[in-house]
Amino acid sequence: MMSHIILAAIFTVFVCGCEKHSLTEQKIIEIANAKAESEGIPLKESNICYDVGNKNWHERLASLRKDSPDYVKERGNFDILKGYNYQTVIYTPKNPLTLGGVLYVFVNRDTEEIITIHGEQ
Repeated sequence: MMSHIILAAIFTVFVCGCEKHSLTEQKIIEIANAKAESEGIPLKESNICYDVGNKNWHERLASLRKDSPDYVKERGNFDILKGYNYQTVIYTPKNPLTLGGVLYVFVNRDTEEIITIHGEQ
């Protein structure tokens, strides 16, 4: 009888959610939108990109490190993201004539917190 209780408890732990639940795309965008708005980004005037696999961010960072190492040194420590399970959301102006105004928001997928942001003017 005791072994059945132990097995039931173990089964409950594995089935009922000891694993970390990943945030949905919609929830991540909601979190990032709140941060973008607090930084003065007008959401109605912005394209919002859920950066699948953080591919666009990785490409941008590689480009910055190669072409603008001084910019990377001046603008901060981009290595802050190492070790995090994060998702990038990118905001760009809808108006193609607008210069700059790009904002990268990095959301911690495990805690729902903003890790950091990176803006380009």
